[in-house]
Amino acid sequence: MASEGTLFAVAILTILHQEVCPRIVLLDDLDRGLHPRAQADLIAAIRAVLIDRPEVQIIATGHSPYIVDSFKPEEVVVLSRVDGIGKVVARRLADHPDQRLVKALTTGEFLSASGKDWFGL
Repeated sequence: MASEGTLFAVAILTILHQEVCPRIVLLDDLDRGLHPRAQADLIAAIRAVLIDRPEVQIIATGHSPYIVDSFKPEEVVVLSRVDGIGKVVARRLADHPDQRLVKALTTGEFLSASGKDWFGL
């Protein structure tokens, strides 16, 4: 009777709490099926586990600006497809040329407002 988001969160935390845990965990749509508050709670729970397991690296995708608010700009990597050739370029949000905006907005607001024009493509 649990929601998809709840089951997903429990599965992630179960994997991270196993005695033998993978060193790299890939998560697609980390925000899937979770209320914005639950998204922040999930990130806080994952961060708590990683304190005891610094060897574990989590790479996650998401589309929610609310979940991005749980990260610092240097922790967020934005991917964008180069028009016409299909190549994908990655840039850290902290590398945005307008650092005034980085400081004035939450990370999620900044990501939503920045677009991809700053990629220099």
